[in-house]
Amino acid sequence: MCELANIVVSYRTCPHVDMRECGQLSGGILQRAMKGEIRPRTLRVHRPMLEEASCGRTDVGPMIDR
Repeated sequence: MCELANIVVSYRTCPHVDMRECGQLSGGILQRAMKGEIRPRTLRVHRPMLEEASCGRTDVGPMIDR
C-alpha cells in the first residue's frame, strides 16, 4: 500500500470517531501537494503492538492516557 501511495493518513482513534479530522487533514495535505507547496513521501516504519488489536481501544483502558 505504501509503495503505491503518495499520501497515507490513518485514524488515531479506535473506534474510528475521528473520521472528519482525518478527512480534513488528508484534504489539506492533498491541496498543498497539488499547489506544489510540499512533495509528500510515504515511509513505513514497523512499530510493535502494545496490545492485541481487539483490546487496543483508545476510548477506554490504558490507551486513553496516551
